[in-house]
Amino acid sequence: MVFVFGWPLALALTVSVGCGFTIAPSGGDDGIPEGRRITVTDDTEPEFADNGGLIDGVVAARGALEPHAYVVGGLKARGFAGNHVNDTRTYDEVVTAAGTQLGFGYRHVPADWSLTPANRPRGIGILGTDQYTILFTGEILLPQGTVKLLTNADDRVIIQIALDGVTWGPRLFSHQADATLDITVPVAGWYPFRAAYGQAGGDADWSLSYTQLGAGKTTIDATRLRARVTAEPGLVASAFEGKALMAPRGESGVTTVDENYGVGPPSHDLPIIVSDQYSLRFAGQVRIDTPGAYTFTVDIGAEAFDVYRLWIDGVVVANVWPTMTDKLTATLDLSAGWHDLLLDYGEEISLARVQLRLAGPGITDGVIAPERLRPAVAFAHTAPFVAFTNLLLNDATIAGPGVTIVPMPVTAPTGATIAASDYGLGIVNQRFSDLTIDVLDCSGARTLPPITTQELYYYYSAVTSCAGSNVVPATPWAWRVTDTVVGNDLTIIGLPTLYNPMLVQTYAGGDRTPFAPAYEFVSSPKRTTGSIGLGTIDVTADLRGAMLMIEVRSGADPAALAAAPWVPVANGAVPAVEGSEWAQYRIAVTSDGWKLASIDKVDLTYVVPDE
Repeated sequence: MVFVFGWPLALALTVSVGCGFTIAPSGGDDGIPEGRRITVTDDTEPEFADNGGLIDGVVAARGALEPHAYVVGGLKARGFAGNHVNDTRTYDEVVTAAGTQLGFGYRHVPADWSLTPANRPRGIGILGTDQYTILFTGEILLPQGTVKLLTNADDRVIIQIALDGVTWGPRLFSHQADATLDITVPVAGWYPFRAAYGQAGGDADWSLSYTQLGAGKTTIDATRLRARVTAEPGLVASAFEGKALMAPRGESGVTTVDENYGVGPPSHDLPIIVSDQYSLRFAGQVRIDTPGAYTFTVDIGAEAFDVYRLWIDGVVVANVWPTMTDKLTATLDLSAGWHDLLLDYGEEISLARVQLRLAGPGITDGVIAPERLRPAVAFAHTAPFVAFTNLLLNDATIAGPGVTIVPMPVTAPTGATIAASDYGLGIVNQRFSDLTIDVLDCSGARTLPPITTQELYYYYSAVTSCAGSNVVPATPWAWRVTDTVVGNDLTIIGLPTLYNPMLVQTYAGGDRTPFAPAYEFVSSPKRTTGSIGLGTIDVTADLRGAMLMIEVRSGADPAALAAAPWVPVANGAVPAVEGSEWAQYRIAVTSDGWKLASIDKVDLTYVVPDE
């Protein structure tokens, strides 16, 4: 991409406007011209925002530069009761008429929902099969040039795109018929998108695609839709059948973790078909404004068999979870900024509730406020494998004597790496002292300690020994059970059987990058009257493995500054530019899209003659 910045000739910033500065005496022989040193500092929200240019990033309220955050793979969808879309209403009029929101979720794409039993999108609070409205918001990826949008809805849909990033374009409307709109896309890229879908009855269906001259139709699918969540409050809630994240059943959105489900299944209209034995995973980030000690508390009521575990920045810090020592609360020293948050909740039977509270500097103990949460999921994606076998079928009979191997293949995007693993197996009708049990994982064969207690199921949770390995290895994980003795005691009746082998990989990486992989900031022109040269430029950052590029330019006046070439400089080094009264810096941060690389402070030192 090419970035062009121009500055008006009348611009006359002084060093004391929009930035902090300090004055130091002359230095020694360090390559910096002799004279008084004046350091101009950008480290607050107003200073970074003052006439600067920021692309694919945001100036955080705490005074730092950060990449934009996204939920990739679809749009944000909000559900409402009643059909409020008609032939004449605008999108904004539909928003006004829709009233109270029933629920919301992410990664929603146009689809033929009549092909599902629900006859509607799931996870956004809609319970009926007709008379509802859905508002979709996010961004759409379009190619450059003349593009013909095509849409068809049963019943009605309104679509708009902001090709300048701000102003909503013409209204594209469909009512059970193909509708088209020609647009001119200035540059290939992501553009703000919104749609209002209204369902009156019968089939629920919405298609969206585009064509270009000389090319066929391209369907707008999950790869071309995303929701920008830089300032969106809340978390993503994923649902599973099984107490230990076994069978995925969709996801929804929550504003905070303060749920009371009673004796029924979760109330987000997720396709969980049971009222007991399910689990939920709440994921995103929590914002800390002031460095210090913070206490997290999870409340799941008095249900004796319900469980939870809380992860902060990829580490389990509080839990009541099988095979882990109970730790009811967590007090952590946290830096200012966003921290990865993941809460797993497993429900056994009867009443279900889960609440996450926070206390710390300036925060009274209570449910975490929605504005402190955002659904940028960098840690907590899930790849499960569970083989639900019927014991009567003896699907995995243990050979004796001999070796029984049960593979546990999982699927995940290319590039996904393991953060932690849960795995387990059940064994019946077998004397355990006759068995050697290995898990075949990233390290090869790892023998489990001898099992001395005759239980039905053996479970191992949050194991990090394979952290950093590929979720999908060349050879799938597997259980290997070696039986060394012929037959069983006469007291054991039935065939020795291995059942319900399971593997749940918690991972990061892949194609759902939560952050802009690159962002760039260009400072405002900075003037230091009488400057005879530049000293160092120092960037204070938490890059988390990302790459930082720094460039500087200078000029005698704003016009000369705008025409001057950018000169690369190492962090903390003296730029090789001519000494002038006007200067400007440009910084670019590049990562893999999974790192929240932030810039906390930039110090630019000038030199002026000694008085």
